[in-house]
Amino acid sequence: MEDQQVAHGVEGWLQGLAAGRKVSKKIAAVLHTISVNPRLASYGSVGVVAEKAGVSISTITRTAQSMGFAGWPSFQDELRAVYISSLSVAEISAHRQGTEARPAREWVMRDRDNLSAFANSADFAKLARVARHIAESERTFVVGRGSYSGIGQVLSHSAELYGYDVRPLVESAQVSNAIAHLRAGDLVIVINFWRVYSQTKAIVDSCAERGRSVILFGENIPREIEERCLEVVRIPTEAVGFTPSLTVVTSAVHAVVAELQSIDEDASGRAVEDAEKEWGRFFGHGHG
Repeated sequence: MEDQQVAHGVEGWLQGLAAGRKVSKKIAAVLHTISVNPRLASYGSVGVVAEKAGVSISTITRTAQSMGFAGWPSFQDELRAVYISSLSVAEISAHRQGTEARPAREWVMRDRDNLSAFANSADFAKLARVARHIAESERTFVVGRGSYSGIGQVLSHSAELYGYDVRPLVESAQVSNAIAHLRAGDLVIVINFWRVYSQTKAIVDSCAERGRSVILFGENIPREIEERCLEVVRIPTEAVGFTPSLTVVTSAVHAVVAELQSIDEDASGRAVEDAEKEWGRFFGHGHG
């Protein structure tokens, strides 16, 4: 039932990919299998998908390549993005439903697995580049809505502590006004998981059209969005229930801040000292 409910989104995406291309019978069989089994195709191994379609593994690879992808992994990444974004709130909750009677333990174990997977596959050079982009920008604006606003606050607060001009944007009007007045040296960082929201697409499109840079922290990012970004940092957020896990993205943001601090340690040290002096002025370090 779940696959039938979301098949239209995946089917429409596949039809768009295949439009204007010559499709053999075997490749058509693969595309049909994917459209009626989107979850299996999104998460299953290439061998499982090949078996379901009744073709060889090489045919699965050729299918992905014929649709304009380098291979099955990149095809599956975008397929998964389309599949996840097609799910309703209830469906995403069911999709992430735990199997243990102790959900608290399962949540922690899922977080552990997410962090381990990210630590083993993360592009640390990319995280360093993100920090360098922030350091070289005139101003950096961080957009995070809902539960992601806290991540934006962590990044902006910590970066500002080290002397960088990083500003959080939360309200819609605040976001649109800031985007409308971006300068040539500005940078926008967007934190967006689950679906690529209309606001995220609007930010990316507006910045691309005006030659402004966008860095996107996300998980399921369609290729047409990724191509318009300066950097895309993919973060696993699999969790128990609907609410995404923010453990790994918090770690990634702290990693970027650590890189920021190391770019000019003397300047960062002076910035922290200046901040501490003002803390004393404002808060008195506990003295009445």
